[in-house]
Amino acid sequence: MTYNEQCVNLSRNNSMMTPTVHLLVIGVVLVVLQALAAVPWLAMVLLPQGREVYWRRVLFAPENLARNLSVVGGVILCGLVLGGVMWQIQDGPAEQWCGRIYGSILHLQILIDLFVLFFGVLLAIWPKGAAVALAAFREGLRQPMFWLLAIVGLVLMFLFPFVPYFTLGQDSVMVKEMGYESLTLLALIFGVLTASMSISDEIEGRTAITLMSKPVSRRQFLIGKFLGVYLSALVLIFVLGWFFNWMVLLKEWAAPLEGNIEAAPTPPVFVHEWVQKLLGERGWIKDSDFRLGLIPLGSAAYFCRGIFLWLADTAQYFPGVALGACQVMVLLALAVTLATRVTMIINLVCCLAVYVLGQLSPVLLEIAHKRLDAAPNSAGPQLLSFIANLLSAVLPGSEYFNIGPALVTDSPPPLPEFYPYVGAVVLYALLYTSIVLIAGLLAFEDRDLA
Repeated sequence: MTYNEQCVNLSRNNSMMTPTVHLLVIGVVLVVLQALAAVPWLAMVLLPQGREVYWRRVLFAPENLARNLSVVGGVILCGLVLGGVMWQIQDGPAEQWCGRIYGSILHLQILIDLFVLFFGVLLAIWPKGAAVALAAFREGLRQPMFWLLAIVGLVLMFLFPFVPYFTLGQDSVMVKEMGYESLTLLALIFGVLTASMSISDEIEGRTAITLMSKPVSRRQFLIGKFLGVYLSALVLIFVLGWFFNWMVLLKEWAAPLEGNIEAAPTPPVFVHEWVQKLLGERGWIKDSDFRLGLIPLGSAAYFCRGIFLWLADTAQYFPGVALGACQVMVLLALAVTLATRVTMIINLVCCLAVYVLGQLSPVLLEIAHKRLDAAPNSAGPQLLSFIANLLSAVLPGSEYFNIGPALVTDSPPPLPEFYPYVGAVVLYALLYTSIVLIAGLLAFEDRDLA
């Protein structure tokens, strides 16, 4: 008997049950979790800026007591409604999809919270540089180019699952690879253009002199600009990465409708193993416990299973998103460094040349090795080998970031083995970025701003 059939049978057995206290409590807990995740970004949006807010005054002031009690009552009411919905659906697969939706909303809120908390910590430990970074971040999000690229990315990702690729059952592989490439390329375009325009315009327009008189040092100005622009590019990456999860699920849902049963909805093996540890016969919550009435959760178990499946999908696709963010960070550091000395057009041409040569460097190095092996004493292959090795040593290694084929295959590498590699690439990107930014600081110190 398949898992879906077990869900249906269990739902039929529980169809005569009334909503239990357990379901209502679980619904309240899940809604409270969403409410707590919304506190940081709601506080940033609703609380007045420029005024110190004390939590004691906000929570316990007599004039705010009725409002706070109404908020708590609304959260509890929403939790009771969610518990009733979990009892009412009585369909395992449908409850799993509801769990995925809940997990995706929580995922999006946590991403927003990370940016809010990061700027809160940065303002506390590095106020002047953080103020520059926050201004650059807000400027990046307000640009029409940000929203244009975001809309273009969302539309492309929505269309990818429905495009015929003629790959003999490997359409889902192409959809994943195109998704990775799209979010990386769009974030690269946004980051390089924003850094080039922001820094060059402020230097050429003499507004940088005003900042230096605050006083804000050149180091704080340049690094703050880099952090602000990069974080705004990360917002674009994370939003498209969040939608990327739904895009893959949409392709899996559409595959049977297109007659492509081979590419239909089956998560990777490690996802099944992970969920099995939570809900399997040897997991923390066993199906036998429901049948015996030891844990009368019923629908809540499959709702929570959907949450874990969304978490597993996120863990599966996060390495590719992280590598794309690393590539954006390296090229953005180059754009920030060049913006201290050259105009926007020259900056864009140089960044484009570095990106193209970085993509061609592994191919050129392989060709040079073959030519050198064939004619080791010839001057031509030796010169080609020298140039290829020089480009490979100086330019950022694109082969470290472009490992889409390893991620989108039907049997991707296990996450415990793959995440250490991702960590090594992140360290490489941080080291390369630090070197480029140090060069930019040295070039900016001698720049005449008057």
